[in-house]
Amino acid sequence: MTPGQIEDLAFQGKSMPAGLNAAEQLLFLQFRYLYRYARLVEMPKEQGKLEKAKLLQEFQKRSTHVRHMEKTAAMWKAIEAAGNRYGIEPSIENADAFFQAVYGVKRKEVRK
Repeated sequence: MTPGQIEDLAFQGKSMPAGLNAAEQLLFLQFRYLYRYARLVEMPKEQGKLEKAKLLQEFQKRSTHVRHMEKTAAMWKAIEAAGNRYGIEPSIENADAFFQAVYGVKRKEVRK
């Protein structure tokens, strides 16, 4: 979901949607709190805009962090699977698959 969609749901007082990653969940809760607090204390519009900007800035940082964690987890899963295949059946093909899982590139052919 986009930050705008998340904000709209929080503003409308909807339930948190399923399938959000950790950064999106936190943003939803922060928007929910910001809008409830703003209504409660009649927060000036300019202050609300500043706080919203800060939330979105931090969301971008957290989203980048979440994407890197997900990419790293997928990489380690691929490395483990390739290593297990090589451990069970050592072959050039399985070694090449392991090399690709570790380095993300295919091994270059060695020319004689």
